[in-house]
Amino acid sequence: PWHPEGSRGIHSNRTPTPAERSEGVQYLSMLLDIYPGIKVAALGNTASATLTELGIEHVKLRHPANGGAPQFRSGLASLSAELLEK
Repeated sequence: PWHPEGSRGIHSNRTPTPAERSEGVQYLSMLLDIYPGIKVAALGNTASATLTELGIEHVKLRHPANGGAPQFRSGLASLSAELLEK
């Protein structure tokens, strides 16, 4: 949920800095403590790499930027269907 704003405003993005990633990990830890056992989804390569480094099991979704919107929607629909089955 902590989207680093890109140079073109709130609807653009950029890769988070190491400091931003570190801060995000602190919030992620708090959320995982509040919701133990929750299914975690990573939005893009950076999020997936961070979760892998932390040893957190997750589903990787394609980031919708740069032409990835169709794959993102498909992945999110699959994840939603999987969660609804449970």
